[in-house]
Amino acid sequence: DSIYIEAKKLYLAGSSTLEIVERLKLPIDVRSLQRRLKKDGVIRTIKQSYHIAIAKGRMNWKNRRKPRITSKLSQ
Repeated sequence: DSIYIEAKKLYLAGSSTLEIVERLKLPIDVRSLQRRLKKDGVIRTIKQSYHIAIAKGRMNWKNRRKPRITSKLSQ
């Protein structure tokens, strides 16, 4: 269980489950770790996941913004 406690700390610090499995060389697959984390109630919200992905550079927020529609017409 000490390995799982370390994995939980890494997850709460912002690492993905794939990174944790590869870093700690766990004998379980990624999905098993996700199930265990969810059982303990530490799975991130979508908002938290987006913020981490943007901070790590895996996602670009500019593409997700809605275009502004203006009523001011310039000539």
